Amino acid sequence: MPVRAVWLDTPPEVCLAHNAARTGRARVPLVGVHATRARFVPPSVGEGFDRVDVVRHALPLLPVELGTEAELLRGRVGPPACTGERRTM
Repeated sequence: MPVRAVWLDTPPEVCLAHNAARTGRARVPLVGVHATRARFVPPSVGEGFDRVDVVRHALPLLPVELGTEAELLRGRVGPPACTGERRTM
């Protein structure tokens, strides 16, 4: 059975904006966001995947006050989109 990885490649600015829109315990401390990003290594076929598909974030960056993650999910601002690009690493 082939094993496929799907990597949701989201720009750091989008991750930080989504995190800033969270409240209370849902918000991740910035040191945690940055430390995790610094350690992240994109998936590769060298790890045993037969294929790695990359989904790139294509939603324009919005100030948090114009569109929070919850508003995006409810469709008030517009649905998240991807470029549909597929590639093998």
